[in-house]
Amino acid sequence: DDYRRRPARETDQEDTIVPLKINVAESSDKTTLSCVDGFTFSPNNETTHILDYKVENTGEFVCKKDGEEDHKIYVKCRTCDKCIKLDTAAAVGMVVGVLVATVLI
Repeated sequence: DDYRRRPARETDQEDTIVPLKINVAESSDKTTLSCVDGFTFSPNNETTHILDYKVENTGEFVCKKDGEEDHKIYVKCRTCDKCIKLDTAAAVGMVVGVLVATVLI
């Protein structure tokens, strides 16, 4: 899988970018969220959370650590449930089918 790693970021009151305690890795079929520096996801106390691309996985995820400020990230999953993947052979077959039908009619 082609993972693209990028740290999540937020802006503080002075509009400077500060790194969050959450890393995000994306692939073609899932997103992996990871708390760093001893932070864990609430309420299950895990450091990694793997999300499939499903609408029901949309929501806010919170990394917590005792004595530290919580870090939150909101993940929005949008999918195309009725879409199909169209490969080259299927596209060529449809074009040939339309041409044959046009010639015969």
